[in-house]
Amino acid sequence: MTDNGPLKGSCFCEAVAYELSVPLSEIVSRGCFCNCRTCQKLFGDRSFDVALQLSDFKVTKGSPSSFSDTQTASGKAMIRYFCSDCGSSIYTTSDARPGRVWVKVGTLDRASEFRPDSEIYVDSGIPSISLEQDLTKSIKHYKGMDKEVHY
Repeated sequence: MTDNGPLKGSCFCEAVAYELSVPLSEIVSRGCFCNCRTCQKLFGDRSFDVALQLSDFKVTKGSPSSFSDTQTASGKAMIRYFCSDCGSSIYTTSDARPGRVWVKVGTLDRASEFRPDSEIYVDSGIPSISLEQDLTKSIKHYKGMDKEVHY
């Protein structure tokens, strides 16, 4: 694995593109699977995201559409960004965690190099989808999203 410049990504049709200013080596093993019902409805499966500082993320092409999802455990909005042309989900921000962004790993050009280190909402997972054996598990969600966090 080499860092070789900024990490880049895009939606399926490439109408929206972005880059990350954080080196691959710093985030490659920080991915998280989310098994919540919202992700299942939005993506047809669990979501695979990598969290980073919003200041390390920049849209370089196009303008993603967004919607504010308030059906969250904390009641605080998650802003979900997607391409209005192809429908690809690209990234999410949260009012519960200002200054953070969750990038959909599958939209990264080097997605195959990423590895998860945790799973959240494991009690909501689809039974036929196996949970990763060596990951940190959480019944709820990311630390700090509300007061009911279990590790």
